[in-house]
Amino acid sequence: MTIDVTIKNCNNIEEWIITIKENCLNIKYAINWTWKTTIWKALEYAISDKKDWTSKIQELKPFKYRTTTEWSPEIDGIDSVNSVLVFDESYVNQFVFTPDEIIKNSFSIFIENEEYKKWLQEIDNLTNTIKNAFQTDENINWFIGDLKKLVDSCGNSESGLHRSSKLFKALSKWNLIENVPVGLEDYSEYIKSDKKVNWLWRQIKGKDYLNVANKCPFCANGDIEQKKPTINLISEKYDPTVIEHLVWILSIFDHLHDYFSDEVNEKIQLITKNMDWLTDEQSTYLFDIKNKARDLLLKLEKIKNINFYSLKNVDIHELEKEMLNYKVDISYYIYFSSNFTSEKVKLINDQLDVILKEMNQLKKLVGTQNALMRLLITKHKESINDFLKTAWYNYFVDAVENGATTKLILKHCELDQEIKNAKNHLSFWERNAFAIVLFMFEVVSKQPDLIVLDDPISSFDKNKKFAILNMLFNQDESLKQRTVLMLTHDFEPIIDIIYNQLPIYFKDKSNCTAFFLTNIDWKFTEKIIDKSNIKSCVDVSLENAFASGESINKLIYLRRFCELNSDYGAAYNILSNLFHKRDSLLVDETTLMSSEDISSWCDFIKKYVTDFDYNVYLSKFKDNNLMIWLYNKTSNNYEKLQIYRIIQSSDNPVIRKFVNEAYHIENDYLFQLNPREYEIIPQYIIKECDSDLNKA
Repeated sequence: MTIDVTIKNCNNIEEWIITIKENCLNIKYAINWTWKTTIWKALEYAISDKKDWTSKIQELKPFKYRTTTEWSPEIDGIDSVNSVLVFDESYVNQFVFTPDEIIKNSFSIFIENEEYKKWLQEIDNLTNTIKNAFQTDENINWFIGDLKKLVDSCGNSESGLHRSSKLFKALSKWNLIENVPVGLEDYSEYIKSDKKVNWLWRQIKGKDYLNVANKCPFCANGDIEQKKPTINLISEKYDPTVIEHLVWILSIFDHLHDYFSDEVNEKIQLITKNMDWLTDEQSTYLFDIKNKARDLLLKLEKIKNINFYSLKNVDIHELEKEMLNYKVDISYYIYFSSNFTSEKVKLINDQLDVILKEMNQLKKLVGTQNALMRLLITKHKESINDFLKTAWYNYFVDAVENGATTKLILKHCELDQEIKNAKNHLSFWERNAFAIVLFMFEVVSKQPDLIVLDDPISSFDKNKKFAILNMLFNQDESLKQRTVLMLTHDFEPIIDIIYNQLPIYFKDKSNCTAFFLTNIDWKFTEKIIDKSNIKSCVDVSLENAFASGESINKLIYLRRFCELNSDYGAAYNILSNLFHKRDSLLVDETTLMSSEDISSWCDFIKKYVTDFDYNVYLSKFKDNNLMIWLYNKTSNNYEKLQIYRIIQSSDNPVIRKFVNEAYHIENDYLFQLNPREYEIIPQYIIKECDSDLNKA
């Protein structure tokens, strides 16, 4: 089944109908300057807009239309495509070789497959009974929150209350809330109100304005000269920050009242309401409460978070003992031995008993999940490391546990240590090779409807290109049997995949299609490439020497045939002299060809151009009007370029270099597409030639 996608008004693409065969590698081969990147961006943006109700596709509106409301980008034919993953340079920069792992979210990519999620859900179903206790009674969660606040308020000292802690600062001075200082009795209602902290801040800040005038700085009424000593006394007695700490601490003690034993509540009330200072005994007592609160907090948080990740490192034979250790014996937490606390703890312990009754099943599930994790890690490590070895990279990957997850790290073969920030140690090509392999695993993990590869391997040497292709399409978990769109200007993968049918996966021709993309005045077309279209350069030249309709074009291909065969004998010399418009036939710069050679090799040329006569064709080559007429008549860009070179050479050095290289053997491969059938010459080159000839 194929998807026909129509792309309109995207950057310089006016219209393009691109065919994508589902569950197949779709290669779209083109010369540069064909706007391949715009194709995948249009697809990616349109799919994203459809999914998220955005309008990102508008970013591709052609600049010439951006001042109008018309000619907006249009993408049709992607109704069945709801997700896409794209491999390009930005993927390498954004997701690969993060500071602490070689690919972002490596755990979810390499481990969290559907089977893993299934067993994880089974374990969660069994252990979730404990969460019922925390969900059924919200007081337990509040209890945990207040325990944490109490522990945090005491600081981190292990030997006593930290002097800079909120608790010490709040309680180490006389409690000026319950015991309002002499002289401030008139302000008692404000000092003891719920808004005491804000009121004190306002009073203390207002003191700065007392010397401006004898009026109240808040209401501008009355003579306050007599009140100034009392107002100043407020800032002398009260520090709003300490008061704020005190209010916060008192609220914690109030929240914990039901959990504390009666004895603890009595002592805390005594400390917070009737003290002149914090004695050593009181400080030690509060520190002991803090320590027991911390132990109980850790225990409750551990129970609340029971899941596979908290149990996976426990020996299966010790799992029952571990679960028994989760149970809370409140008698060891003497400060919290109230009936209310006991009631909440019983609720938790009862739920733990439910899990203990299913211990055999829990052991089985945890053991199965651990085995699956080890299998997945080993399989992916071996797969990546086999590729690195085959492609001659001196690195290997390893997996390390990182809390509840496992991350993939990079090591060097000569040093068994993690390479931190691997991006700084790898070359551009090494990073790209790693990245595309890691991208493949992300595809396997996320299962997108469409995968786009933007020129994935053109920068690699031949050995590494095939190693990457083999990795991408010759494994059980790879890109095979997926809908893949590969955009490339590299012909070598076409030869490997379409002609040689390698990797082995491509022996089945239904697994791959290849098309040549052509851009003529921003109207784009694609033409299929099959094995019969990929021919040796020699065969193409000889075929065209017979097939071309114009005799001059036949001579062009015949000269190329001689050059490809390294036959620089008389036939080549005759054609070379003709193309250089020489009146005399030269072997080199000074030596004339013999009449025997001329006669003999002209007969050879006549096998292809029956009316060949050197002087007749020389006059044609020198007739610019005739050559321009032939140039305009010719529809194939390659042949137009050869005729253009015969007429004249461009003043533009870039165009001149392109023309001269196309005139000789410009293809480094043994095989090529026939330039008479596939427009391998960019249209902008032809336009420059057109412009140059129009000036003549």
